[in-house]
Amino acid sequence: MTFLNNNRLERIYLIAKNDFIKRYYGTSLGIVWAFIHPLFEFLIYYFVFTLIFPNNIENFALHLFSSLLIWKFFCESTKQGITILNDYNYLIANVQIQKLDLFWGTLLSKLFALSFNFTVYFIMSLFCNIGYSINALLFPIIIFNLCILILAISLLLSVLNIYFRDIIHLWDMLMLLLFWASPIFYGKEVYQKIKAILYINPLAGILINFREAVLYQNFPDLNLMLYNWVYAIILLVFSLIIFKKFSHKALELL
Repeated sequence: MTFLNNNRLERIYLIAKNDFIKRYYGTSLGIVWAFIHPLFEFLIYYFVFTLIFPNNIENFALHLFSSLLIWKFFCESTKQGITILNDYNYLIANVQIQKLDLFWGTLLSKLFALSFNFTVYFIMSLFCNIGYSINALLFPIIIFNLCILILAISLLLSVLNIYFRDIIHLWDMLMLLLFWASPIFYGKEVYQKIKAILYINPLAGILINFREAVLYQNFPDLNLMLYNWVYAIILLVFSLIIFKKFSHKALELL
């Protein structure tokens, strides 16, 4: 049993490694781009929103940069999740692999990229005189909550894609709605008038609690964090049931 578990973990790691490396394959700088791109992105935000269009939100460049890192992680992961069964159909057909491992592998790949991005974030935050408190240790818990949410949504979308190929376009439209319903360009104060969005869109609570704990060194909203965890777990259980019941159709219909 231990060998099988280790073998399974190795497969998940190899899927993640290959998926991460292929985005830089053939470039001169290779994986160095994983540092260069987020660094360049932050410098653009800092220049524009500090010197050209100053914002009254404290440390707005970091506020925006961290929000967009989380948003892009969520967006790229869920969009890839839609087509995972199609993209890895050859593995499902020819190799004894659990389909769920494909989702863990690709999610781990996105986590590799996110770790590079947040390395740049934490380095830049030191230059912006951000002092970290013990609340910053909640960072992994908040990100893991986000991963559970992403996995749940990806499983559900992948099943829908088997039967309804237009789901990827509908998800693009919903993502646009979620983008503006999430506190990326604005702070949590906006939700005082429309608090319901915090509970309809769990990504909003994750973004708010991340910035409270990591950027502003405040203790996060525990009620909101608990809600986000319960939301993600319930959605994951539901998605696993649907995935187990219908994912076997992937080989027949994709």
